[in-house]
Amino acid sequence: MTVLLFANSHASITSLKSSLLTALTSINPNTLPPSLTTLPSDPEDLILGVPIDGCDLRKGWVKLVIPEAKTKSKRPGGRSTLNATVHAAGLKDGNILAFRLRSEREKAREKARRSTDGMEGEEEDILEAGDIQDEQEGDGGEGEEWDVVYPKYDDEASQA
Repeated sequence: MTVLLFANSHASITSLKSSLLTALTSINPNTLPPSLTTLPSDPEDLILGVPIDGCDLRKGWVKLVIPEAKTKSKRPGGRSTLNATVHAAGLKDGNILAFRLRSEREKAREKARRSTDGMEGEEEDILEAGDIQDEQEGDGGEGEEWDVVYPKYDDEASQA
């Protein structure tokens, strides 16, 4: 299945994920076609991926890094959501993205990260070092399963 979305460069990544989830539920409100995988209700459970090599998509995909800047805001953790836009993520016209559903392990890690946002100093540094190791072990790294199906153009020519 291919989903084509157009996004303004200043649109938030969250709104891009919402548009994707809306498109998916318009095809089938309960499951991810053609599988029986249940669609999430929260757009944040969609993980976006970018190709390792834009010229050869078969080399694989990695999790899209969404930059966040530390600010002097009064929000817990001091993170700015203003930077979480299509443009700030380095996406340009015609970029190709893959998506997958957030795993239970990723959900648990995110919940733990939110509960420790108030931590300071050494404890926070230790947690971040552990997160980096987890990323390298498969959650969002090159080894992560993206299940991208590539079109074969010669199939179209033979059917015509």
